[in-house]
Amino acid sequence: MRPLIRSVLGRGYRLVSTLPRPEDDVEIAPGITIPRHAVTDAEVKRAESEKFLDRLPCELDVRGKSVVEVGCGAGELCMELARRGATRVLGVDLGDVVKLAQSRLAGETGLAVEFRTYGGDLHELGDELFDVIVSKDSFEHYGAIPGSPSAEQMTHDMGERLVEGGLLVIGFGPLWKAPFGGHLDARRMPWAHLVFPEEVIFDEFRRVRPPGNTSRTFEEGPLVNRMTLERFRRITGSSGLELVGMETNVTENRFAGVMRTLARLSAFEEYCTQNVYGVWRRPLGWT
Repeated sequence: MRPLIRSVLGRGYRLVSTLPRPEDDVEIAPGITIPRHAVTDAEVKRAESEKFLDRLPCELDVRGKSVVEVGCGAGELCMELARRGATRVLGVDLGDVVKLAQSRLAGETGLAVEFRTYGGDLHELGDELFDVIVSKDSFEHYGAIPGSPSAEQMTHDMGERLVEGGLLVIGFGPLWKAPFGGHLDARRMPWAHLVFPEEVIFDEFRRVRPPGNTSRTFEEGPLVNRMTLERFRRITGSSGLELVGMETNVTENRFAGVMRTLARLSAFEEYCTQNVYGVWRRPLGWT
């Protein structure tokens, strides 16, 4: 791309972007620091966890069940599932966010919850099977880190770790072609991540981040795998798991009705579907 065109497009992208959230570290316990935005997000997660469960296409009864959440973040959903009667809850995630989950768990009592750092591969969990596996706001990130299992592989691996009749619960958004599916800071213009060239977007991304950030792609920056609705349907449809129920555009947003109406038209479905919530069951004899 010619430098002048790149510069003009860069100025345009800057107009539709907002500044990123602070990335400075805060101490959550003696000697344990994590990015400030992770702490800020955790403060509202309990309400989001309850909303996540309410948005599922069927009631999720975890009483007396063992549960693993793949991508647990600050751990609020794990703790909410334990409050609802799960007898064993394991949350796994990458990096230091697990330290925040462990710190928050220390303030609770009597919850059968464990948090564990893993490298992104469910084989690290050994041979343990679970009644329920939950993936909340994580499916669009599986496989984005080079060398980590793809979303297709993760779906198979999650199915492998279910008991017969066990449930796989997936909810996430936005999808890649949704208005803000780039998971970046372009909050003033829907679909900006599809309109502007990737190299222009990441020129700005590196400019506003701390020195040393070298991200040049969506996989390197917000760590997304460009999950579309069509790809998600293909992955789950070919998994061998039985569909219990799936819904899209489940939201209380005031524009939800408009988006749902437009999504009924095949030409607009990918671009107007913001989220997916579904439940699948491992059938007898699944391989």
